[in-house]
Amino acid sequence: MTRGSQLHTLPACACLLCGCWLLSTASAAPVLRADTACQVTGTYVLVEVEYEDGSRLDGHMLAISSSSGHAKPCIRHAGLIVDLVGLDAEWAAVNLASGRSVLSVRGIVNGHVLTIAPGDVPEVSSGPQVRGASRSAGMLRVQSDEHAGPAKKLLVVKVVMEDGGAISDRLDQLRANVFGGPDDSVNLLERYQSCSYGKTTFEAFEGETVTGEMVNGVMELDIDVNAIGANNDVIREAARSKLFDVLGPGFLGSPRDTYVMLMLPPETSGGWIAYAYVNYWLSVYNGNTWSRSASAHTHEVGHNLNLAHSGEANNQYADQTGMMGYSYGSDEGPKMCFNPAKNWQLGWYEDRAAIAAPTSETSKYKLVGIADYENSNLDDDHKVILKVAGGMKDYYIAYNRKIGINSGTQEGGDQVTVVERDSGDDLDYSRLKSKLVAKLSEKGSYTVDESSGVTVTVDSITGENPKVATVIVGAFPSPPPSSPPPPNALTVQILTDEYPGETTWTVEFIGAPPTYTVSGGPYESRETTYTSDSLLPAAGTYRFTILDGYGDGICCGYGDGQYTVFLGGVELF
Repeated sequence: MTRGSQLHTLPACACLLCGCWLLSTASAAPVLRADTACQVTGTYVLVEVEYEDGSRLDGHMLAISSSSGHAKPCIRHAGLIVDLVGLDAEWAAVNLASGRSVLSVRGIVNGHVLTIAPGDVPEVSSGPQVRGASRSAGMLRVQSDEHAGPAKKLLVVKVVMEDGGAISDRLDQLRANVFGGPDDSVNLLERYQSCSYGKTTFEAFEGETVTGEMVNGVMELDIDVNAIGANNDVIREAARSKLFDVLGPGFLGSPRDTYVMLMLPPETSGGWIAYAYVNYWLSVYNGNTWSRSASAHTHEVGHNLNLAHSGEANNQYADQTGMMGYSYGSDEGPKMCFNPAKNWQLGWYEDRAAIAAPTSETSKYKLVGIADYENSNLDDDHKVILKVAGGMKDYYIAYNRKIGINSGTQEGGDQVTVVERDSGDDLDYSRLKSKLVAKLSEKGSYTVDESSGVTVTVDSITGENPKVATVIVGAFPSPPPSSPPPPNALTVQILTDEYPGETTWTVEFIGAPPTYTVSGGPYESRETTYTSDSLLPAAGTYRFTILDGYGDGICCGYGDGQYTVFLGGVELF
C-alpha cells in the first residue's frame, strides 16, 4: 500500500490515529461513596490499544451480567460493556483470561466506565477453561477441540444512524464481502474454511426478530444516534443494546457459538479502523474500506478466537507471513493463512506437528507448506509445524510455501520461518504475542538457544510435489575462529525500514579507469538486515552513496533503519 494509506488493524483491538475510544467517556474520576457504589459481576475482556506513532495502551473491560447496590442506577447496569479503571494490570495478567474469567468488583459506573472502589479486591468466580502455551502435545489437541466442531454462526450488521450515516454497500454486497460471491472469492468464510481444511468454519446466522422478520447472515440496524463526530464507543453500545432488543436476549446461544460484526459508518471520530474483543463475540469495523477488507475480517475474528498479534522486530504487527500481522484495504486478499505459532494454537494440523527438545543430539525433519497438508504424496515423516520447546521462549518452525491457499503471503515466501513466543503453562494465550525472528533459505540457520547452541538449520529445499524443506535441529560444535579479512574486503550492512523497496546504495571508484562499481538494493523485506561482501580491486578512493527513493531517509519516521560499512574488518561509518 502507499504510505498515505498504510492504516493497519491493531489489537483487541483498536487502530486509532488520534484519540482513544477506551478513554473517551469520563473526564474526571467519580467520587466513590457507599451509597453510590454497585457490586458488579461480568465477563472480563482484554483490550489493547495501539497508536499510529507506535505507543501502546493496555486496557480492560467488563461485560456486565448483573449489578446490585443501594443506588437506584445499579439495577440498570446489566448488559453494559464498560472500561475497567483501577484494575491492577499485573494481577490481571496472572489471574484473568480474556473472555473466560468471571469477575466481581465493587465500584461506580459512569457512562461506559466502571471505576473500582479503592481497596476493593476483585473476586474471580470462575477461572479460564484453557490457559497458556503448554509444551505438551495435549494442549494442541485441547486447542483443536475448542475450535473444531459445528460451524460457528456469523451475523453481519450494517448500522444505520439517525442522520442516515451508513456504509455505502447494500446488504447483498455486504454478504458477498464476508460470505463470498461471484466476485468475492477471498473472504472471511473462505479463509477459515481453506486454511483450517474445514476444521474451523463459519456460516450465516439464521434467526428472526422479536417481530417475526427473518434474518439470514446480514441485517440493517437503525439506531437513534447521529454519525458525524460521534465516538465509536457510543455508536457501538447503542447498536449492541438495540441488537439484543431486536433479536432477543438469547440470540447468541452458547458461548463461542455466534459472532457479530458491526459495520459502522465512516463519519465517526477518532480515525480508527477496526477492533475486536479477545476471546469474545464482537468485532467492529469503520467505514467502507474496512467493512470490505477480507484480511481485516479474518484478523479481527482471529482475536475473537483468542489469537494475539504476530510481530517482527519491534513492531507487534509486522509479521506479514500471516493474517495476524497487518491488515490490508483490499476486499480480495491477500490470500494467506497464519504463522506457525498461531497454527499450533489453533490445532488445525496436529497430525502433522512435532516437538523437538533442544538437546545436544541433532534431529532431522521434513517440512511441507500448509497448502500441501492433504497432498496424497506425503508420508508419516512429513510435518507442517515443528515446535522447539525450552527456556523462556518456545519456537515454531514452518516452511512458508507460497502456493495455493497461501499464495498471497506477503513475507518469507518459500522460506523456512522461525517464530518465537513466550513459553509457560499458566499464561493466557491472548497475551502471548508471537514474533517472527528468522526467514531462512537453503543452508540458512538460526540459533534458538544461545546457552546450549541449539540451532535450526535448513539443510535443503527440494522436490516439487510436494516441495520439502529438510530442517536439522540440534547443537553444533562451534566453528574454528575465522582469519581476519584482507584489507580490501568491503562489507555493507543495511537494516531496512518499513519501505525496503526505496533503499539502494552504490560504492564507486573515483579516479582514472578502470572503473569499479558495486551496488545493493532495492530490498524486499521490512526491518531486515542485509549483508553484502566484496573485494575492492585496487587501492584508491571510493565513494559510498545510499539513497531513499521517497526522500525521507531510513530512520526514524517509518522504522529504525540504519547502515554500516566495514573495510578490512574495520567499521568506517
